[in-house]
Amino acid sequence: AKLTIIDDAYIVQTANLTASSFTKNREHFLYGIDTTILSWLTQVFLNDWYDTAYYASDLHPNIVICPINCRAVVEWLLSSATQSIVIQTQYITDPSIMDILKEKSSLDMQIVVADVDSNDAVLKYFGPDKVKYLPKPYVHTKMILIDDKILLVGSMNMSANSLDENREIGLLTLDAQVIQNFLWQFATDRKASKWRR
Repeated sequence: AKLTIIDDAYIVQTANLTASSFTKNREHFLYGIDTTILSWLTQVFLNDWYDTAYYASDLHPNIVICPINCRAVVEWLLSSATQSIVIQTQYITDPSIMDILKEKSSLDMQIVVADVDSNDAVLKYFGPDKVKYLPKPYVHTKMILIDDKILLVGSMNMSANSLDENREIGLLTLDAQVIQNFLWQFATDRKASKWRR
C-alpha cells in the first residue's frame, strides 16, 4: 500500500517513496480533503497498526483495500463497462482479469503497460490497437477508468498476488476534473507508447 495522511488531507498514491518514483517512473497521486474519506482511511491505517481485523462491509464504498474487497471491486468495474476501458498499469497477469478484458474487447479499450516480459501475453492477445507499452518513463502507476466516469487509482497491480495476498489501497472517484486530468496524461503517454518490444 502507498497511503499518506497529513493533518486534514490524504494522498492515495501509486508511488513508493523512492528516488525512482519521483524521477524515473510514471506515478499518480490522488490528493483529497474529504472529511469522510479521511476518517475512513485513518481507520484503515489504525486497524492495520493495531492488527485489528476488518471486512468489506466495514469499508466506505469509495475505498478499495486488498485483499479485502479489492478483487471484487476491480472485477466489477471491468465487467460493468459499457463503452470504454482505459488502463495504465505496470502489468496485467491475473487470469480472471484477462478473461474479463477478453469478454469486453469489443469496447473502446486502451491499455498502456510497462515494458516488461510479463506483459508479452496481453500485448500479443489484444494487439497494437488496444495495448501498447511505454518505454519511458517506467509505468509503475495503477489506474483504471471505466466509461470515462469512474476512476480507480491505487497501489494494486493486476496480479493474483497483489489482489489476493497484499495489503493494497485504492480510491474510487467520480470527480470529472480529476478524470479529465488523468485522461490528458494518459493520452500523452499513449502517444509516446509503442507496440513491439
